[in-house]
Order: sequence, then structure tokens, then C-alpha cells
Amino acid sequence: MIQAVTMLIALSACTSEKRYKIQEISVSRVLMDKSFDTQDGQQMQALVDSFKVLMDAKMCEEIGFSAQDLVKGKPQSLLGNFTADAMFDFGKETWGNVDFAITNIGGIRATLNKGEITVGELYEIYPFENQIVCLELKSASVEKLFRTLASKAGEVLSKNIEFVINGKDFESLKIGGKLVDKDKIYRVVTVDYLAEGNDNMSALTEAVTTLESNVLIRDVIISNIRKLTSANRKVESQLDNRIKIK
Repeated sequence: MIQAVTMLIALSACTSEKRYKIQEISVSRVLMDKSFDTQDGQQMQALVDSFKVLMDAKMCEEIGFSAQDLVKGKPQSLLGNFTADAMFDFGKETWGNVDFAITNIGGIRATLNKGEITVGELYEIYPFENQIVCLELKSASVEKLFRTLASKAGEVLSKNIEFVINGKDFESLKIGGKLVDKDKIYRVVTVDYLAEGNDNMSALTEAVTTLESNVLIRDVIISNIRKLTSANRKVESQLDNRIKIK
């Protein structure tokens, strides 16, 4: 049984400029019990139930098959690698040449279990409404970003990165098989949450250009799995040399 509090505030005008001050405040309690379960409530429940049927059908749709359990973790993980690689492929399809993709491990909330993959599972794994963006960063900002990643003992990075962490800094970094070019502008695929500098990613706020996609990371993953299924392929991932810790 729940009690709700209602408040009534009486205002009066102080001057001709319509500035107001509080004259009186009265408070009462309203008991929230079955007396509110009227016919109108039943009609609303019927409406909600009708949408639930449609939602359940969507969430239970099977869109692919995972050949293994994909879990998240640091410095790299099967699920993290799969996620970043899907983001990287989406970036290439959307903006052409991109250099790497990055997201945060905290944005991945569950394990992708071996077996049939449903849309609902992907909502559980990627529950946040984070949109994919492409940032153009100067080399100094890229190096600053990877120093942050070193201090965090890794994050979710795409496959074309070779990143060696030594202590709280990085010992070496290659992007696309090459050392960082001091004169290059790098195109980084990430999510808008990180682009705003959240999760200590302040280097990403230094972008000289931001390209938006208006596509959620979850929808990128769903699309990627559908493409694999269409090609008669299963979801698979592996650990590689993208992040090493000495």
C-alpha cells in the first residue's frame, strides 16, 4: 500500500511586474490502493498488454548464432573485440577510411552466450542509447587517449591496433601497422558518450571534426550479426595482439 503526497501552493502577485511570493502551502496524503483500479485502468492495461505482445515478439526474434561464449574483460576480451571490430566495419561503410574504433567496457553489460542470439539479448548487452560517431583527432590527442587507456589497463579497441602497455603508460603503439604519424589527422569511431569526455576520455573532446551517424551501437551490432547470418556465418571472436600488458 503506497501513500502519495499532494501539495497545493498558493501564490500572490507582489507588484505590477508580476513577481510572486508564496502565501500558503497545504499538504495532504492520498492512499494509493485498489480503489484506483477502475475500468479506465483496465483499459490502459489492455493497451499496455497489446504492446507487450509486439515487444515480446521483437525481443524473441533469433537473428544469429554464437559459436562460443563471448565475455567482456580487460585488457581485451572476446566480446570487446567483437564489438569494436563491428564498430570499425560500420565506420568504414559509413565514412570510408577510418583508423580505429574504441568504446568503453562499461557500456557492455552482459555476456553473449553460445547458441542462438535474440534481439532481446543484445538489448541486455548494449542497453544504453549511445550513438556511433566518427572523430577526427590530431596525433597529440591520439597519444593522449592511449596514455589514458594505459592507465585504465586497456579498453575496447578494434583489431588494427597494436598497443603495448608498460605500467601506467604505453611502451609502443601502432595504428594500421604504422607508428603514430605526427602530421596525420586520425579518424576514430566511437560512441557519443565517450566523445563528450565521459569515462576519463577527455582526449576525445579535442576532435577537430565530429561526424554523426544517428545510429545506436546496439543497432550496429544487430546489423552486423544479421549480415553474418545472411552469409551463413556464426558469431566468433578471438584474442590477438591488439593490447598487451608487460
